[in-house]
Amino acid sequence: MKLLLYISLLLLVACSPGADDQTPDVTAFTNWLAHAAATAPPATAERVMNMAAVAEALSSLDGEALQALLADDFQSHNPMLADGREGLLSLTHEEHRPRGGGDNFMANTAHVLAQDDHVLLHRGGRLGPLASVNMDVFRFNESGQLAEQWSFVQPVEAGFIDNLLFSFVVPRQLDLIPTRDIPGPGLLRSVSDYALPVRVSAAGVQSNSEQVRAYLAELHGERQRQKLEQFLHPEFFIHLPCVEPGRVAWLDVLGRGRQRPALPQIEKLIAQNDLVWVLTRMPHIVEEDVPELAVADLFRVRDGLIVEQWKLVQPSPRFSRNQNGLF
Repeated sequence: MKLLLYISLLLLVACSPGADDQTPDVTAFTNWLAHAAATAPPATAERVMNMAAVAEALSSLDGEALQALLADDFQSHNPMLADGREGLLSLTHEEHRPRGGGDNFMANTAHVLAQDDHVLLHRGGRLGPLASVNMDVFRFNESGQLAEQWSFVQPVEAGFIDNLLFSFVVPRQLDLIPTRDIPGPGLLRSVSDYALPVRVSAAGVQSNSEQVRAYLAELHGERQRQKLEQFLHPEFFIHLPCVEPGRVAWLDVLGRGRQRPALPQIEKLIAQNDLVWVLTRMPHIVEEDVPELAVADLFRVRDGLIVEQWKLVQPSPRFSRNQNGLF
């Protein structure tokens, strides 16, 4: 009841006179939030409510509210922020406030996943003057305070987006400066047919997670086409630029890919309902000067098959304002 009252309050604020032009997106965020909370165990549902408060404080740049929500030992894995409470709180300081206001988590979120003490937001954001695709992970302590945050960002070329939340047009994966020459069809896409939230049992979530792990093991192993094909729905769609969205085209891409000299390592997995998010560490290739990569994939699984995938790739930064690393 407490959670529903809080979400109702968010909706009331979002829909009140004077709300910005992104009100429908704010409403969508609260709907995803309510769905994540309603389909989670009670302890995890409380973390979803804590996440709502954090998102509201960050969006409004309310330093006093944010300070009360942070654990004393808060740790940031965002290379653009100094470590500790002050690193995140600095965003609310008048002299450091981003031009144009805060990063509006509520107006740009496409998916919310919650498992145990972690909450994931899959959203659109800003990287300087560029639009970006963001996957933010928040860990809460037993007191419900924000204890740790990971931020994974990939820039998006402005002008090539239709419905940012479901049509991610991403530049070259290792390049933080986007190219303006993005060839190939299929850059624009309407909302996925699978976008409506569904409820999946705990056993179903576990099965979905195991299916994704098995797919990634095959992907990082021999990569046999027939075996990979068995994991993907005939109508499989991947949100990736310069790649035809269907299963056949994606399998062709995988077949042309070169295996890495060292096996990738799964660092984190968060699953809820039909969505499974996986963070993979791709090792540094010294001889080719390819940095360590954080690869964040969001999969939608229905009836035992992967029907949809979003991908984000972030190189390990050469410089960081903290010593915590991406992982």
